[in-house]
Amino acid sequence: MPRKIKWGIIGTGYIASKFAKATVCCDQSQLVAIGSREQCKADKFGDEFNVPHCYSSYEQLVTDADIDAVYISTPHTFHKDNCVLALQAGKAVLCEKPFTINAAQAREVIDLARKKNLFLMEAMYSRFLPPIKKLREMVESGLIGQPRILQVQLGKEFKHKDSWHYDKNMAGGALMDLGVYCASLASMIFGQPKSVASVGHICEAGVDEQSTTVLVYGPNQNAVLITSFATDTPCEAILIGETGWIRLGPGWTKGSPLTLEGTSCQQEVFDVPCEENGFVYQLAEVAACLAAGKTESEIMPLDETLGVLETLDEIRNQWGYKFPGE
Repeated sequence: MPRKIKWGIIGTGYIASKFAKATVCCDQSQLVAIGSREQCKADKFGDEFNVPHCYSSYEQLVTDADIDAVYISTPHTFHKDNCVLALQAGKAVLCEKPFTINAAQAREVIDLARKKNLFLMEAMYSRFLPPIKKLREMVESGLIGQPRILQVQLGKEFKHKDSWHYDKNMAGGALMDLGVYCASLASMIFGQPKSVASVGHICEAGVDEQSTTVLVYGPNQNAVLITSFATDTPCEAILIGETGWIRLGPGWTKGSPLTLEGTSCQQEVFDVPCEENGFVYQLAEVAACLAAGKTESEIMPLDETLGVLETLDEIRNQWGYKFPGE
């Protein structure tokens, strides 16, 4: 694998634009192709970001021999098929969160990548940010003793209700768009829950607009996750341990200071520098993994991606909420 990873992007939306901008800032990455289902959209994106190859189909993009890796930024329901398409073409794949709409789809994609010995990773934006890395280091060092309780909230009033985020056919809703961040953070701290209890509100559009979930991991270890499209929340995460607690946020999914507090320590603020466009950290991780011949990331392992989707499946199961085709 060459030092500079040559990327192709499937999808031309807002997130694809952020990813494209990040490739310019990463010495190990180069954007060489964009794929859309409409030539005019591909050409417009290519002109804006100086992309040499603009394709009117995803099939054309993945067969481009100049591409090393494909970033998938389409709506949720297309992730599984887009991943399979790219993997079948022999490409490394970085797929936007949620990785797929359920665990069954994730298993299929993961099994294919492992069978073909190809790199695959979920683009869980928050997981790669320096403040989250610092949080992990603080926990592993025993700074607050054994973690006991995680309280995490992520809510943003979504006023554009004509968006696909409110479309059940696109696996819209707050859980899949925002709750996956919360569940992934809980997974990073505690692993896979032993039990789940959740209540969710399904709005008139037919998708979940707000939910509260309790995950139980063992005696005195649980996480409370709050997600909402209906109202803004402080967007904070608080991890409480035996001897203290760490507050992350507000704005914890985009990079924010950490505050250490507790009965056995003085308050201390850790202002960890973080690039405005956090995609640069994912690009660096993919480049490092490919250079080392790895087929998955130790920061965002595939088994953990699968475990998070199993948790989201159980949450939706408790609501009696399924997506079309499930």
